[in-house]
Amino acid sequence: MSKKQIIMMTVSILLNIFGLSSLLYLNKVVDIGLLKFYDSIPYIILRYIFVIGSMGGGITLFTAFAASFKEKKPRNRLSIGVCIYASILTLPLVYTFVACFFVANGIMLFMADEIALEIMDIFSKPWLYYTAFTIGTIFAVIALVFPIFTTYLTVKELTPKEFFAKKKA
Repeated sequence: MSKKQIIMMTVSILLNIFGLSSLLYLNKVVDIGLLKFYDSIPYIILRYIFVIGSMGGGITLFTAFAASFKEKKPRNRLSIGVCIYASILTLPLVYTFVACFFVANGIMLFMADEIALEIMDIFSKPWLYYTAFTIGTIFAVIALVFPIFTTYLTVKELTPKEFFAKKKA
């Protein structure tokens, strides 16, 4: 491995460890002193933005790390592995934002009710919080589709330009 690959892999792993640790801390599964700064952030949704940012950065960087291999076998295996990992972590995000629409209509759902109620409190007008739910849902779907798409491109050895050119033809 090159120095660049080692740095990419290391930073990716550190970002993922931070994100997963943050997720566990925010859900009160573990008490990690270094993560107590989250307690000073007033809104749950803002806390989760740190988690999403670190996990997204780590996943994207690891995807780039996987794609940097010239040999097909390790490149494809790492790409598929990170795609599965990213998909498993992103599905609850999609669920949460879709479930927010139900919570706004009085149906309390596990994992989503607290976040939905907070968003509804922040954006007190229905059109504002439905807009926030829609933007969150779109973002979550993109976060789910992006690793799948990039893995497909990596495995098929295509650039985005080549992929879209094939679709038009």
